[in-house]
Amino acid sequence: MSRNRNNNNNNNNRNNNRSRSNNNRRRRRPFNKGIFAVKALFFFVTIAAVAVGWLFAGSTIERFVNHNIYGNDISRALVTAEDAGLRVHFIDVGQGDAILVEFPNGTRMMVDAGHRRAQRQLSEYLNSNIFAGVAGNNRRIDYLVFTHSDADHIGNGSYLLQNYNVGTVYRPPSFTTDEITRRHYYHYYGYYLQGITPPTEHNTVGWRETTRDMYIYADYVLMNSAGDRDKSIGGVYVRWLAPVSMFWQTSNTSFQRNNISTIISLEYNDRTILLTGDATRYTESEALELSTFPRNIDVLQVGHHGSNSSSSPVFLTALNPTYAIISVGQNTYGHPTDRVLRQLRNYGGIESHRIYTTLRNGNIVAVVDSATGNIRILSGIENDDINIWVPYWGIFVPILVIIFGALFANDLVRLATFKKRR
Repeated sequence: MSRNRNNNNNNNNRNNNRSRSNNNRRRRRPFNKGIFAVKALFFFVTIAAVAVGWLFAGSTIERFVNHNIYGNDISRALVTAEDAGLRVHFIDVGQGDAILVEFPNGTRMMVDAGHRRAQRQLSEYLNSNIFAGVAGNNRRIDYLVFTHSDADHIGNGSYLLQNYNVGTVYRPPSFTTDEITRRHYYHYYGYYLQGITPPTEHNTVGWRETTRDMYIYADYVLMNSAGDRDKSIGGVYVRWLAPVSMFWQTSNTSFQRNNISTIISLEYNDRTILLTGDATRYTESEALELSTFPRNIDVLQVGHHGSNSSSSPVFLTALNPTYAIISVGQNTYGHPTDRVLRQLRNYGGIESHRIYTTLRNGNIVAVVDSATGNIRILSGIENDDINIWVPYWGIFVPILVIIFGALFANDLVRLATFKKRR
């Protein structure tokens, strides 16, 4: 009896040891390199996706947050009827320029029209804030200025000409192949083209459509030219400060087209707002030599979306602006560049909190009061709010590293054990 009991105990012990051994074997199953490789691949793909999203889709996420937290809707009005005086709307059309100037007497001047892909943003802002309740031919744009012929400035030119009542168009000295072939350019602008053969050529679809429609729908078409187009509108003196040299050389490159970009100043109640389009440093240096070029201005629209090709130290030092506004969207060019932002502070003397961009601030309006001459910058999102609320999307990368690191901890231990055994 005692022998049987001992045998049973021994059998139980053997079974328990076998079970324990099996459990240990299950716990110490060999490291699976295939599974680890799949997890690692998934990890790096996720990090890459977040990085790409940060670079290319960040504005979409940011815009969603802005609209829902700050109410920076395209159609939201920033000014009221009580804001009498000069009002300059820098419309958020992404990577491009679209500026609507409202003069104290009700006259309207549109400077550039943004890229074609931003047509909805442009039309919604105009119809909600400028032409609310007004339809058809009553939506009057008295002056439509195209600073130069690049797509992010003239993309919606045909749309405006066909859908709004446009008075006078001011065009750049950049001509399509059809205009040059038929010499229409010389017929209309021979005075400006004397001794210059051939003119700057630009033949993209957007510019062809715009040059066609301006002669069909506008009342008049004139050429941008420094000093020749100056005029007083509702107490605001408007000066054309560029182009000075009408043509630099025959070229279809963007740089050459930027060389003949228009620079316009708006002077009202001892305040000056300067609109620069994509004017380059060469254009700036020529404009600086004009006796009428303003100094110590109040608002500078920074040239070429904050590119290094514009905003030279000499130019910024001469202007000494109080505020800077950059029309810019999500882009792969690095606009606005760190170099230009530093120069705005170091040479322009602009404080960081007085630098606005349409990418971060949304729609922006500069208002010069008719009675006091005080100037205010209104925006959908204020700079103080941005510092507090707008997320820095790059923070997702370290967060993902921590999460996946925790998930990988067990695999990493196994990998170390696996290597030791080998």
